[in-house]
Amino acid sequence: RYQDNLRKDPNSLVFAALAEAYWERGLEKEAELLIENGIQRHPSYVGGFVVWAKILIAKKQLDDAEKVITKAIELAPENLMARQILADILTEKQSPKEALQAHKMVLFLNPHSD
Repeated sequence: RYQDNLRKDPNSLVFAALAEAYWERGLEKEAELLIENGIQRHPSYVGGFVVWAKILIAKKQLDDAEKVITKAIELAPENLMARQILADILTEKQSPKEALQAHKMVLFLNPHSD
């Protein structure tokens, strides 16, 4: 379905969901190419940056993932998912001060967060 939507409208924002689906099915090169091209077309689409960060995390490219998710947060400071991903990255990178600050922001935005 996502492929059909993107084929009909190459400017569709569905590229992020399709890239995530590709990644989950092991089509890693296709996912990376799609997300990078999609971000070039839609440089202010936060969802694209979130998916891109997830892919980079899966590849253990934490520094790159941090840069990408930071861009998402710049675009949408209230985006809880992006904030949580940043907190997780910083925790994984063993950056305790920054991770604590990021987790506090997640709790500030959503006091009921786990």
